[in-house]
Amino acid sequence: MKLRTGRGRRDDERVGAGAARPRSSPSEPASRRAERPAPTLLHPSLTRILVAVRDVPLHQEVLDFLGRDRRVDVSGSTVDAGQIQDIARSSKIDAIVCCPELASAASRVKPGAAGAEDWRPPAVHLVAGELSVPVLRLAVDVGARGAYRWPEERHALADRLRGGAGRRPGAPRGRGRVIAVVSARGGAGGTFVSAQLASSLAAGAARTVLVDGALAFSDLTPALGLSVEDIAETIADLRPVAAEMTAEHLDHVLREHPAGFAALLAPVRATELNGEGPGLVRSVLAVLSAEFDAVVLHLARGLDDVGLACVGIADVCVLVTTLDLFSLYGAKRLIDRLGSRPDTDADPGRVRVVVNRAARGELSAAEVQRILGVAALQQIRMDPAVPKAQGRGELLPPGSTRAACDVDRLASILRKEIAIASRAGEPE
Repeated sequence: MKLRTGRGRRDDERVGAGAARPRSSPSEPASRRAERPAPTLLHPSLTRILVAVRDVPLHQEVLDFLGRDRRVDVSGSTVDAGQIQDIARSSKIDAIVCCPELASAASRVKPGAAGAEDWRPPAVHLVAGELSVPVLRLAVDVGARGAYRWPEERHALADRLRGGAGRRPGAPRGRGRVIAVVSARGGAGGTFVSAQLASSLAAGAARTVLVDGALAFSDLTPALGLSVEDIAETIADLRPVAAEMTAEHLDHVLREHPAGFAALLAPVRATELNGEGPGLVRSVLAVLSAEFDAVVLHLARGLDDVGLACVGIADVCVLVTTLDLFSLYGAKRLIDRLGSRPDTDADPGRVRVVVNRAARGELSAAEVQRILGVAALQQIRMDPAVPKAQGRGELLPPGSTRAACDVDRLASILRKEIAIASRAGEPE
C-alpha cells in the first residue's frame, strides 16, 4: 500500500532547537545539512520520535532503520542528555528511543509553563546491545514501555512504535466517538465511505481506527488493497480474550494503514467466530473507544446480528444510500427498523443519511427528505476516480477529487457534531 496523503507538518517546523534533522547523523556537518532537499510533507498521525543514543555508530544505525519506516516520523536526534528536554517539548515528541545512559534524562521530560494541561509525557523505549539485568532494572525504574536488544529486536521496536501511532500514550482521556456506517443495500458505497471517512478523520489529526464489522463479507480487506494471503491477524484472534480484553491484546491484531489510521479486519471465513460475533465486536468497541478519538465501524448492508448489537452504542449511524429506487427503499426500511427495535438501544434520531454517487438531474434534497423522513447530511458526488482507486485497492488522497472533498466535509461535520477530539486533545 502506498502513502496516499501528504498533509502534515514540515520537518523544519517539527525539529526543535538543538535537534538534528530527521535521518541525519548527530555528527553531520552543518554545510551538508544545508544542502539537503526541501523537507517533504508528512501525515499528521505518524508517531513522532526522538532518537537519543550516546554511542554514535549505534545512534546512526537506529536513526537509519527508523528513518526508513513510513509510519514513524523521526522528529529529532541527539547524543546529549541536556538537549532531550528542549527537543521533546518543542517538537511535541510521542516517544523517545534511547540508550541506557540517557534513559534517566528521557524519563524526566517535563512540560513547560505553557501548554501544561495538554502535556503527555513521551513514552520511553530502551535499546541496547545486550539486555543485562541492570539494563532491565533500569527500564523498570524509568517506566520504559519496552527494552529491545539491538539489532535482533529492532523490528519489534518498530512494530511497537507503529502500534502507538494512533494512541495517546499514558494520558487519561474521555471516551472516543463511535461512527457506525451501514449501506442501504449492496453496492450503495458503505465500504468506500467507511474507509475514506477513516482516512479523512486521520488527516484531520483525530486518532482513528477502522473496524470491519461486516464479518460475513470482509469487504474492507480488498478495499484496503489486501489479499487473503496478506491477512495474518483478524478480529477472530481476539475470541480467547473477549471477556478480559485490553489495549495490549489489540496491539497484536491492529494493522496500521499508510493513510494514518489503524484497521481491525474481519476473518477470511465468518465461521471462525462460531456465532460469537456480536459480543466480540461490542467488547472490541469498548476497548478501542478508550484508546482512539474516532472508531469507524463498517457494518454489513441491511444490519445483521452484529450490526443490530452494535449500532445502539454508536454515537452516530451514517446510512449510505444512492438515489435509485431499491436503495431508497432499503434506507427507509432501515430507518423504520431502528425505530421499532427498542432492544437495540438505537435512536433513529442518530441516523445521518449520506447520498452517494449523487449526480445532476436526480432527486432533490427535499424529495429525499420526504421519502426517508430524514434530511441528507451530505452528498458525495459521482466521481470517476473512485472506481479506478477501488480497482487498485487504494484510497483517494484527502482533498484530491470531488468525492474525496465531499467525504472530507462529512468528516468535518461529524467532528463538530459529536465532538471528536484531535491529536492535540481538543475537540475539532
